[in-house]
Amino acid sequence: MHNPLVKIPRLVPVAEKINQLRRQVESDIRGFDIIRWDGTPYGKHPLQCMDIAEVNDLCPRDGWPAVLCIHGGGWIEGDKSQFIALLPQFAKKKIMAASVNYRLAPSVTWQEQVDDIVQAIDFILSQQVDTQRIALWATSAGAHLALLAAAKRPHQIRCVVTIGAITDPASLDTDMTREAFANPQDPLGSPLLQCAQLPKTLMLHGTLDPVVPIAQHTRFVAKHPQVTSWVLEGGDHHLRWPVAQGWNLRRKALQWLVQEMDIPSVGSKWRRRKKK
Repeated sequence: MHNPLVKIPRLVPVAEKINQLRRQVESDIRGFDIIRWDGTPYGKHPLQCMDIAEVNDLCPRDGWPAVLCIHGGGWIEGDKSQFIALLPQFAKKKIMAASVNYRLAPSVTWQEQVDDIVQAIDFILSQQVDTQRIALWATSAGAHLALLAAAKRPHQIRCVVTIGAITDPASLDTDMTREAFANPQDPLGSPLLQCAQLPKTLMLHGTLDPVVPIAQHTRFVAKHPQVTSWVLEGGDHHLRWPVAQGWNLRRKALQWLVQEMDIPSVGSKWRRRKKK
């Protein structure tokens, strides 16, 4: 099957293994004093699970702010390990971070995948979190699911960050969309048509994205002017190229999310207590 959204695993498996090793090393380096709960189930299906990272520190009175990371892979591939290096970065910012798996097509449809994301949000809300500070961070097909889930629960999501979001699946018309969509032309599966109500949203896209054309991003932002758009000139699908500019834009996106979360000041087990 031809899947243009996951070119590296199909064409250069060694490169993908090296990239995964790099993410693991970054996670280990950044993981000092981070507590992890890997493979935490949020549903009955084996794929309905998530990895959770939290800084080993005092929890805020109202609970941890939280972010749910949703992987890409064209609805048929990918997993939560995509964000193994990102979770500690959120945790260090006093945000509980979770990377979620969801059921994959063709075993399920995009509607059931959106249901998985909503179920994962409900699970996060049942934890020791600040229910007024829940965010989504997603890439590619995962961003498609994140936008639709946020449109269903705008009152529960504080903000959303997407990278290379698929906002108009019908215009892709690939084997991959036919696996996840009984009818790729179904307007209910199009964030372009269904996301009139969104929380604060930041969308990042590369002008040279070979997978999801920049035209999708442009049309979506034009129709939803409340969305903040950051475009990387010469950027690829995951903004990994150009290297320095892509890294810097992703870093700024993380800062944007932290600012939008408006995290209250908290104490710390590391802070010296002054005697009265």
